[in-house]
Amino acid sequence: MEWNLDSQTMLAASGGALKQLQFYVAPSMNNADIAAAINAAVAANSAKVINVSLGECELGAKASGMTASVDQMLQAAVAHGQTFSVSSGDSGSYECGGSSAYQSYPAVSPYVIAVGGTTLTTGGTTAYGSEKTWSGSGGGPSSTEAAPSWQTASGVLTTAKTKRGVPDIAFDADPGSGELVLVSGSTYQVGGTSLAAPLFSGFWIRIQSANGNKLTSPANAIYKYFKANPSLYRDVASGSNGAFKATAGWDYTTGWGSLNIANLNAFIAKTAGF
Repeated sequence: MEWNLDSQTMLAASGGALKQLQFYVAPSMNNADIAAAINAAVAANSAKVINVSLGECELGAKASGMTASVDQMLQAAVAHGQTFSVSSGDSGSYECGGSSAYQSYPAVSPYVIAVGGTTLTTGGTTAYGSEKTWSGSGGGPSSTEAAPSWQTASGVLTTAKTKRGVPDIAFDADPGSGELVLVSGSTYQVGGTSLAAPLFSGFWIRIQSANGNKLTSPANAIYKYFKANPSLYRDVASGSNGAFKATAGWDYTTGWGSLNIANLNAFIAKTAGF
């Protein structure tokens, strides 16, 4: 299901801009295999946008050495101009289980775009209606990763201000408002931030194509420009993911909210260095 969800979502959201889809396969879900697949994508440096719809408790990733090794790979990816889109998790603010707020790795890495989840309401078949926080949207301050300079400089962090806050943005993830995916001739409606992350990947591929494939990871620019330009995103100001409630502007449930793709593309086209 995951392969079908990611690939079909990216193809659809890219609007025809995605010309080649590469799969970097981990033979198992153990950390060494996942790290090797990520390293292969970075080392090849042929894909501008890489989608990662998986994660683990940030505490376990830190203890195992996964955080240290993979962060080096992801830092190299940023230097290459690659963008990693990572799902923030589907357990709300409690990505390590229990009642304490911990987050998912690699979503908390400062070298990725962490994508949370919303519940989408549409006005008919094609018109945007509204969004609220999906209760499963992974989000909160990291316990293992420091806040990057572009996040602290924005002044959006309200809790644990020295720690990386996730997510950065969000898209539809509620299974109730999710996507129909075709698998072996049958359709299934699915959701999760495993839908939200490839939605961003596909949309960013579309924007990349419209701008000559010259854009780098947008993390810094998102935090630099969004506060003063609210037309670039659709703020999600209602709902909760457990420990945190949505508020106006950036928050620990949906980040800045979902992107207004048309407005963002127009802004990027006229803004040097985005």
